[in-house]
Amino acid sequence: MESCNTAQEGPVDCSIVVPLYNEAEVVDELYDRLTKVMSQIGLSYELVLVELRRNFGQTPALAAGFDHARGVDIHDLGTTFKAYRCEVIEDLNLYGEMHRFIPALLSRDGVRIAELPIKNIERPHGTSNYGIGRTFRVALDLVTLRFLLGYATRPLHFFGKAALYCFVVSCALGCYLLFDKLYYKVPILGLHGPLAMLTGLLILIGFGFVSTGLIGELISRVYFEATQRKIYAVRKVYRRDRQTGANDDA
Repeated sequence: MESCNTAQEGPVDCSIVVPLYNEAEVVDELYDRLTKVMSQIGLSYELVLVELRRNFGQTPALAAGFDHARGVDIHDLGTTFKAYRCEVIEDLNLYGEMHRFIPALLSRDGVRIAELPIKNIERPHGTSNYGIGRTFRVALDLVTLRFLLGYATRPLHFFGKAALYCFVVSCALGCYLLFDKLYYKVPILGLHGPLAMLTGLLILIGFGFVSTGLIGELISRVYFEATQRKIYAVRKVYRRDRQTGANDDA
């Protein structure tokens, strides 16, 4: 993985991060278009071009670009045509293929998100690296995203729901088997052997979910305490001086 930073040293107003893989034919045109637009805007900027020697994916490429950048109404979460404030992505860590869900990851910190329409152009050279094969991976990433946004600080609630479903179904099956045994004098193992085994299996699976949730609770606490990361985000603190009555922004 290689990166090319085209700006001079010092702070800039905008950092433009572009992941590249086998795009030698379009780099010059991309550079010309970006420099032309940014020159018209009049802001200081840098271009961070991240070249992948292997197809690691956009997520590590963007993560590398964000690490090297100095100033850095959603209908399409997958597009990488996004602009971020520098302070928004300073604490953002990307893993797997979560680059397409950056707005959702940032929303947990109360970040305001807006959308502007853009004009897509036809690809002048090369072929797209996208295909239907990504669908399954995106579905798995959605499960990961749902867990991170809703249960990262309370994993037992996530696994506890699955355990509850297992216990409810096993309890219903157990009551049915017990009723058959006591009322109709039916031998459970002889007539309902597979159903009895399923009942016991669901109970074991339920306890497995509970155990996994408890382990997740311990791991969650170790993570937040080791990294000293807060489970909340603060944009600005307003303090009032008791003696002078003046406001102090922090």
